[in-house]
Amino acid sequence: MKRSETRSNPQMAFEMWRVPLLAGLAAAAISLLVSQAVATREREQFALLVETSARKLRAEISAELDARMHALSILAREWQDRLLPRRGDWESDVRLILSQSSGLQSIAWVDASGQHSWAYPPETEMPAVDVDKLRAGGTALRRAVVIGPVVPHDGEPRLRILAPLRDRGSLKGWLAATFASRELFDEILASVDTTFTVNIAAGDVDLYRVPTADPGDSPRPIRNTTLALPGGLTIQISVEPSNEMVAAARSQLPLATFAGGLALSALVTIALFLRNVAARHASALEAEVAGHEQAESEVRRLNAELEGRVRVRTSALVHSNDELQKFASFVSHELRQPLGTQMIWIELLESQAGRELDEVARKHLGNIRAMALKMSELISAQVALSAQPHAKAPTDRVDLAAVVRDALAELSHRLDGVGAKVGVGPLPIVLGDASQLTQLFRNLFDNALKYRRPEVQPEIAISAQAAEEPGIPGGIEILVEDNGRGFAPEDAQRIFQPLERLEPEGDGQGIGLAICRTIAERHGGRLRAEGRPGEGATFRILIPEDRIYR
Repeated sequence: MKRSETRSNPQMAFEMWRVPLLAGLAAAAISLLVSQAVATREREQFALLVETSARKLRAEISAELDARMHALSILAREWQDRLLPRRGDWESDVRLILSQSSGLQSIAWVDASGQHSWAYPPETEMPAVDVDKLRAGGTALRRAVVIGPVVPHDGEPRLRILAPLRDRGSLKGWLAATFASRELFDEILASVDTTFTVNIAAGDVDLYRVPTADPGDSPRPIRNTTLALPGGLTIQISVEPSNEMVAAARSQLPLATFAGGLALSALVTIALFLRNVAARHASALEAEVAGHEQAESEVRRLNAELEGRVRVRTSALVHSNDELQKFASFVSHELRQPLGTQMIWIELLESQAGRELDEVARKHLGNIRAMALKMSELISAQVALSAQPHAKAPTDRVDLAAVVRDALAELSHRLDGVGAKVGVGPLPIVLGDASQLTQLFRNLFDNALKYRRPEVQPEIAISAQAAEEPGIPGGIEILVEDNGRGFAPEDAQRIFQPLERLEPEGDGQGIGLAICRTIAERHGGRLRAEGRPGEGATFRILIPEDRIYR
């Protein structure tokens, strides 16, 4: 169905969107309910964590206070066993205890009337103990108790632990230890998780309070619990999670659940809509498929016809090549025979009548001989060019270093005759035809000798390097460089044309470089030339990666 058809028929568009939209809204509502349930569950779990932490804290405070009461009771029994030592001995024990107990400010002896008999440090000022209240409770007569809080003039609340002292079974008073409540609870809470804020009070007196941070926008659960201590004192413990703990406990799972549900509802809506669209298009697609099948059939017919034409033309090309080879053989035979006969007659004429000819006639006869030789060389060059195989070169393993040595050996007499200096660098092993590659290098060396500069010692350098041509990735360049006469850059392509010579009066027939390029191309590579007039030339033989022996 086309878009224009959808716009022109609102009723059809409504039918296509109705079910998908209803399904999407239902999925979104379910996602909202699930996310709210997850958030509620997380809040309940967090409140339970705070409640558990408050109970654990209460148990820890109770255990620590019990430990201190027990220690004071042990000290009281020790003094009882020593029959209430002298004050000097008593103060020595107290100094040692004060140096080892955090928050412990003083230890005093309270007599049976509630008055302080003596204390250490001596300057300690504490109110008298309400003996009647202690006796009424009865607990303080048997074991250590906690009383207070006491708030002296400095405003810092104190808690006191009293352990009974007896002499031969009769109550002599109490051993009273006074603790600064702030320091006492600092020591007790040192091992408590710092992610909680703890406040401790006894009635209206704050025994331990930490300034509460700004609660921010998030509600936080606060748990209050009480601890009843021996002696009738009850303390209130308040546990509140810190901002960091609230932030860490705030999970993104509810939001992620809702966002995922919305995404799912959108996907459901779109999927159902696309299903409706697909149903609308089904009939149209069937027609299109039939049309495509007909088109494919026509393409197959045309491909078959094209393949037939290619086969016919390939056969014609093969036949043409065969005829060209036959013609080249015919020309070679038919033209060489009269040329050979002509050379014989020229030699007979020179041997029998050469002395009778004047200087001009002998010169004309020499020109005739030179032209006949030139025609013979031209025929040989044309036959050599047409005789090159048209198929790809074979893939025999060929050592280019050995090929270059063979080509230089064939030209050694000429090289030695002109005193040429030849340098050969490391060369790779390639896959190809050794005879064709030998001919390629021989022609390049011959070209360097033909176009040398008479006043300069000829130099030829052969080397290899990685190919710089983008079209031959991973290939190798073989460079053949000379210091001859060179050529103009614009003639770099012209020199490879058959029968093309840059110097009409020069040696050669203009076939050698054309044969070199043909050999390079039949090895899957290329041959390029770079000329520097008056300085020399560089020939680059590009060999592809698949022709390099690894």
